[in-house]
Amino acid sequence: EGQSITVSATITDGEGNTSVSASDTATIDTSALAAPGVEITEDINNDGVINDTELDGKVGVKITVPVGGEIGDVLNVTNPDGSVTQHTITQAILDNGLVLEYDAPAEGQSITVSATITDGEGNTSVSASDTATIDTSALAAPGVEITEDINNDGVINDTELDGKVGVKITVPVGGEI
Repeated sequence: EGQSITVSATITDGEGNTSVSASDTATIDTSALAAPGVEITEDINNDGVINDTELDGKVGVKITVPVGGEIGDVLNVTNPDGSVTQHTITQAILDNGLVLEYDAPAEGQSITVSATITDGEGNTSVSASDTATIDTSALAAPGVEITEDINNDGVINDTELDGKVGVKITVPVGGEI
């Protein structure tokens, strides 16, 4: 890695005439950059779920260039539909990352974006990705009952009141305590 190799050659014909020497040199570079950063920015708390307060239209994604990335290197982005889009790194991408937006998948479905970076020598990094699931459905309201109001008329009279006022709260299906 990082070393040079040089090859030189001449040709000698049957009469003993030797050509001028020709050579070629190359440097060994097989090391790829670290993977780029991939973040689904719509998933504000990065819990892998995009809820109704986080989802604001399209799903935002930011891909950042790793240390050592240079202008002219290429970000290879695998979009949620599986297609790959190449983005040549500019100074703006180097400074601020590549910001993309995608349509949100259906309720309960996931969105995944991954990326690699290919340097000017053709070395490609390992892939990095981020995934989030859309969950924007609200739970049903909890059940609330004042148990002292025996006839449920909204008034607790002296025959219903037995010490402290009792309250019963029930958690809806899918809710957690």
